[in-house]
Amino acid sequence: MEKNVILSPASKAEFSLSSVLENTSFAQNASQLFSAIMEENVSPRQALLALNAMLALVCLMFPIGISIALRIVFFTWFAIAILQCKNAGMGEE
Repeated sequence: MEKNVILSPASKAEFSLSSVLENTSFAQNASQLFSAIMEENVSPRQALLALNAMLALVCLMFPIGISIALRIVFFTWFAIAILQCKNAGMGEE
């Protein structure tokens, strides 16, 4: 017996990883924590971007005996993470 599968176009709702992560309870809790610490309103997206920058900084500074090439990769990651935070409106007064 042969089975035919018909694929229909996806609905207009687009799902991306960032939109799914922004709607998790973890992102909401991180947003509330950063809002309390920074004393300004921080969106879940901004909270995830700040966590990304923090993780990049830890990876850049923590492992002492790694190659210079890997350090360059970590530095690039950190620089991009900081630029994303700045573009998201964090750190503006």
